[in-house]
Amino acid sequence: MKDPWRADLVSEMGDLSGTHSLLEIRWKMMMEDEGRLILKERPRIWSEFEDTKALSELAPHTFGFQYFHYLEQHNFHSDERPIAKYISDIELAYVY
Repeated sequence: MKDPWRADLVSEMGDLSGTHSLLEIRWKMMMEDEGRLILKERPRIWSEFEDTKALSELAPHTFGFQYFHYLEQHNFHSDERPIAKYISDIELAYVY
């Protein structure tokens, strides 16, 4: 999607259609120590914790830099991303 200006609808579409992908992502996360730790601790990204300057200075291959790039490119803020509504498995909802 080139212009995800309706984050609520983008979220709901994925919420309703992404179960197979979420299962694969969770499986891949479970194969790595870092992924298992993320699933255990379930950190959340909120704007009050975003340091966009620090994110912009990370190496281009990192999640943080790519996340910063996405936010900047689409004028998007992390608080605009609603929590999953239609995924009954709590862990899959977190992955989503």
